[in-house]
Amino acid sequence: MWFVTHGITVLLLISVGIQANIIATRCRDGIVIASDHAPFVVKKHGASIRQIPNCRSIFAVNDETVIAIVEGSSKFHHLYQDLQRFVRQYRCDNGLEEETSGTAEVDVSVIAKVARKLIANSYPREHVVIAGYSNQLNSYCLYEIVQQGSLFPCDFVVGGSGDQIAAN
Repeated sequence: MWFVTHGITVLLLISVGIQANIIATRCRDGIVIASDHAPFVVKKHGASIRQIPNCRSIFAVNDETVIAIVEGSSKFHHLYQDLQRFVRQYRCDNGLEEETSGTAEVDVSVIAKVARKLIANSYPREHVVIAGYSNQLNSYCLYEIVQQGSLFPCDFVVGGSGDQIAAN
């Protein structure tokens, strides 16, 4: 099923297993992430991140970064909380108010590296995708972090129980 909202195409997948099916692609003017649970759109101009209701596999880390679970355990939410704690600590250390966003926000590449370290050291069964806008690189970035903590910058990611079908 395809949806087009404000010039952004979002794909909803049919669930074929316990894992979340994730398809993500990096475009010149944004990132599209689709999940069998709910889609999420990252767009720099206008609303930074728009969540479609009932999202169960894609979560906002900050105003410019999202994390999507491809495969993992019940400890994913602990990983997510640790990332949010890191972002709050970063904001506090830099004297940022809660409402402030933009160039002072922690960069998506830094969040991806922190997530990689957390997965390698504490959450080895988690497989996630991190996406967002990088003010440092002035472009959109998409990262896949596989189980055990290997980090890969990507132009697209296909993962989950239906990844073989979706990749074709």
